[in-house]
Amino acid sequence: MGGGANYFLISYLATVFRVVSPVALHPNIVELATYSGMTWASHASALVSKARQRLYHLRQLRKFRVSPRILQYFYAAVVESILSGNITIWFGNCSAKDKKALQRVVRSAERTMGTSLAPLQELYIRRCNSRANNIMRDPFHPCNGLFQLLRSGKRLRCHAMSDSDEAAVIRPSLSEAQVVELVGRLYGLKVSEVKPLPSYMDQNFHILVCEAQEGGDHGESYVLKVLNTDDSQYADLVEVQTRVMMFLNQKGFPTTTPIPTIDGKILSLETISCGEEYKNYMVRLLTYLSGTQLLGISADSQILYKIGRTLAQINKALTEFKHPNIKSLQRDSDIWNLSNTHQLHKYLSAVKNTSDRQIVEQIIQQFVKKIHPNINNFHKSIIHGDFSHTNILVQPLHSSADCSNAAGHMQQELEISGILDFGETARGYYVYDLAICIMYLTLDSEDPLHVGGHILAGFESVIPLTLQERDALYLLVLCRFSQSLVMGTYNILHYPDNEEYLLTTTRTGWKHLRQLWELGKVAVEKVWFMTAKSYLTQ
Repeated sequence: MGGGANYFLISYLATVFRVVSPVALHPNIVELATYSGMTWASHASALVSKARQRLYHLRQLRKFRVSPRILQYFYAAVVESILSGNITIWFGNCSAKDKKALQRVVRSAERTMGTSLAPLQELYIRRCNSRANNIMRDPFHPCNGLFQLLRSGKRLRCHAMSDSDEAAVIRPSLSEAQVVELVGRLYGLKVSEVKPLPSYMDQNFHILVCEAQEGGDHGESYVLKVLNTDDSQYADLVEVQTRVMMFLNQKGFPTTTPIPTIDGKILSLETISCGEEYKNYMVRLLTYLSGTQLLGISADSQILYKIGRTLAQINKALTEFKHPNIKSLQRDSDIWNLSNTHQLHKYLSAVKNTSDRQIVEQIIQQFVKKIHPNINNFHKSIIHGDFSHTNILVQPLHSSADCSNAAGHMQQELEISGILDFGETARGYYVYDLAICIMYLTLDSEDPLHVGGHILAGFESVIPLTLQERDALYLLVLCRFSQSLVMGTYNILHYPDNEEYLLTTTRTGWKHLRQLWELGKVAVEKVWFMTAKSYLTQ
């Protein structure tokens, strides 16, 4: 059966069959249940029979002492191809008995070849991952509309998922007493004060500890991060993101670093009481960085240039980052990935202003037409993913003298003192990171139109953009505005208790989006590119 036929059958099954459970297969796959009276037993039996016949030829090759590599190629082409044909359609609905029979064929091949082979269940998961990611990347695929955002604001679910399944995503709500106990038990630190910090879906605390601590030299301040139940399932991803922070810190960037637990771990999955239930939460204790968030500060041209340059330096440094689980950063279906801008149409009902909703609809249409077909032409790398005004700390550059701005007000030159929150770190594109940064730094600026030019100049002093990337920058900034505004509005409906934090973008974001949209691509690019060009003559 060809690829087109597979897509048709999957679309048909997704429409006719009942979805019994969402399976978190990095990150969003659904398993389709067997329709009433339908069985795959005869299909599985036929595959087992055919595969066993072909094992004979594998044994013959083994007798002739063919090299292990040739044996593996033969197995993949002649035996595994039989067992894995259209596996995404039928394997999930096989009985345990049939799965064991199929797996016995694989074990027989392992004994013949003298090597280990991937279990069929693992192969099934990989194929489902690949198929779902392809569907999510294709806005025209008939199954694309089956997915909807989970309340975590990050992962997607099938529309047919029950409310009980969705409720499984729980934002932590630790008490001060639980925080004190946790820090003492895991890190051996005596807490003197606990201060809550804002967070989108997790729970953060500024931890002050007593100066005199047994068992080592400790600072006085830390940040305790407790992830929601959804993100806590992905230990590999969280570890890689933490290793990215450590890698950049070793390269000289002002990033926070993890404090190891008493038994030497950089993160710990803890079962914590949540009302009458116990839930698993991933916990990390991080160093505390001094400085002031750019949130609410109108950054001047000097610091904007530094921010753009620092972001490019981070992107460039991360080309050297290595880790055994680096594939976990391939987060193609994350709703905050700019490649998934077309998914916003499902949540536009949360935007009540008709004019604003129409602007976002047109931005989505332009993304599908102009950006989506050309994504593979952008330079790919590991990116921060959220280099925003809330994740950049600044402080006065003590060695610099005070200077006057254009309005005659005295001000001191600032330096970047901290880079926070690597929870959105992923495989992405340089131009995505740049667009995200420009969008968020525009929010509090007194001169929002020129922000993009200053940041672009700093970025291109390290990594020059291609003509295609420059051409896409304006629309990508609008796409990030749309993501942040639509999803923020949507999530307020589900998490009204976190409204203050979720409104961070919407307070001024719609105004800036309207302005950039009304000015148009040509006018905005002229300002940005002229501003960036002016740095070349300085």
